[in-house]
Amino acid sequence: MLQLSFFNPPLKPLNRISVIIFILSLLLVYCFFDFFLIILNKGFIIFNIGNYLTTYNPTTTGGAALESNRPVAEWDGDESCVDLGTFTAQSRTYYTEALSITIGGTTYTGNRNFTERNAYGSNRWRDSVYRQWLNSDAAAVPSSDTSTISNWWKPATVFDRVPGGAKLAGYLYGMDVDFVKAIGEVAVKTVLHPCDRVGSETFDITYDKVFLASRKNIFGTDEFSGLSEGELFEYFRNATNADRIKYQSGTARYWWLRTPDSGYADRVRLVDPDGALHLGYAGNAYGVVPACCII
Repeated sequence: MLQLSFFNPPLKPLNRISVIIFILSLLLVYCFFDFFLIILNKGFIIFNIGNYLTTYNPTTTGGAALESNRPVAEWDGDESCVDLGTFTAQSRTYYTEALSITIGGTTYTGNRNFTERNAYGSNRWRDSVYRQWLNSDAAAVPSSDTSTISNWWKPATVFDRVPGGAKLAGYLYGMDVDFVKAIGEVAVKTVLHPCDRVGSETFDITYDKVFLASRKNIFGTDEFSGLSEGELFEYFRNATNADRIKYQSGTARYWWLRTPDSGYADRVRLVDPDGALHLGYAGNAYGVVPACCII
C-alpha cells in the first residue's frame, strides 16, 4: 500500500484506501489508446508519453498536404549548424525563456527546449499525453469532423505536438458510471528529473483519478536515493520478474511507469517483456497498466 506521504492534507491516508491496479494481462493498453499503431496513408503517428515527438512519413515542401491543424516540422535541406546558446537560469518555466538568433541577416525568435527532449520527448509525468488520456471521459471525435483535433488533449507546453490517437475517446469513456464515481482524485507524487528542479523542489504533485505506477510501486526501489514515490504495492510484494510480465494477444510487451530516468531528460522507466526494470525514450509507443484508488 502507499503511504500518507503520497497525499497532501486534507485527503485521506492511503493506508485506508483500497488501491486497485488494473492488471490488463489480456487487455493491456498497448501503443496508444486501443493501443495499436494508427496506420496512415503515408506512414504512421507515434503516440508517446512526452508528446513532443510526432513521427510522420517524410514529405517534401510543396508535397502532399498533411492533415489540417496538425503542426509538423519540415527540413529545408540546410545542413549548417546554429548555436542556440544556453539557458540563463534554471527555471520551472524554462520553456518561456526567449530565444533570438540571426541567420543570414534574418532574426528569428522563439522558445528554448532541452536538446534531449527536442529529439525524443519529455519524461515529465505532469505534462504527459497518457496522463490526459487516462483521466478523460470525453467521447471520440466523429470521423466526419475534420476541424476538431481532440476532445481531451491540450498542449501542456509550447513544444507539444498533437499525438496520434488524439481523436479517439478518453480512457474513462464508456466505463460503468458508478465505478467511475467511486474513483478518487488523489495527489500523485512523482520525482522530478534534475533538469526540472528549482531550489529545493524535488517532486511534482498532480491530482489524478487514473495514473501510472512508479518504480517504487512495482519494484520497491527508488530511482533517486532518498526520494521515494510512495511504497511498494502489496500486489507486487515478493513478486518475481515473471509476475510483472504483461501480455497482449499472447505476446509479452513493454509497459510504462511514470518515473523519469535519473540520467536523461527524455527517458522514462518501464517494465520490459521479461518483467525487469528498463527504460525507454519518451517518444516510443509502449503499453500502460493504469492504477486508481477507490475511496
